[in-house]
Order: sequence, then C-alpha cells, then structure tokens
Amino acid sequence: MFHSQKINSQKKQIALTTKTGCIFVQINEILRCESDNSYTNIYFTDKTVVLVSKPISKCEAELEKFGFIRVHKKHLVNCYYIKKYVRQKHSYLIMADDSKIEISKEKVTMLFQQINKI
Repeated sequence: MFHSQKINSQKKQIALTTKTGCIFVQINEILRCESDNSYTNIYFTDKTVVLVSKPISKCEAELEKFGFIRVHKKHLVNCYYIKKYVRQKHSYLIMADDSKIEISKEKVTMLFQQINKI
C-alpha cells in the first residue's frame, strides 16, 4: 500500500494503492486517515479524499515515523496539522481543516509526547 521513496532530504513521497491503480503523494500533504472497516480514507490538505484498500493499521505502521499518531481506533492524524485539543467527557482534536477527531482517553499522554518530539 505505502512505498516510501526519498525525493530529497526534506520531502517523502508514498504510493497509495486504490481500487483503480496507484497514486503518488507527498506525505506532508496527508492530514489524517480514517478507518472504514478493512479500507482507509486518506484526507489531504487540499480537501481531497482517497479510499485505499488497506486497513488503518497498515497506514499507521508506515506513517508513524513521519509524525502521525493513532488517537482512536478509527483515526490516525498528522501531528503537524492539529490545531486544538478540546478536553471534555469525549475529548477531541480540531484539525487544520476544522474536522473534529475523537481522541481516546488512553491516547492523550502519547499524543502530547509525540507533539513535544516534533
């Protein structure tokens, strides 16, 4: 599904396998990923969405080294695009595209540790 390919020292490109073929995208253009059973919707900074034919766990394995963190069983987010953390009974993140992403209580500490690393 994902094949990392070095473009230069700062940009990475990956290949996303879809049902109609393969597209090549910059990792820094991926905002977040959302599970859809055994598929994953990839949301981009330009507001496009691509459905890939792999589960979110495969996305997580490839993207975690690029600042992505699994904040919920259904959500993997790019830490660089988090705008706000809202603490409530059901806490959530507000992303750069103003989407609200639920965050599991167990993941809050790990999220802040990841953000402090980047």
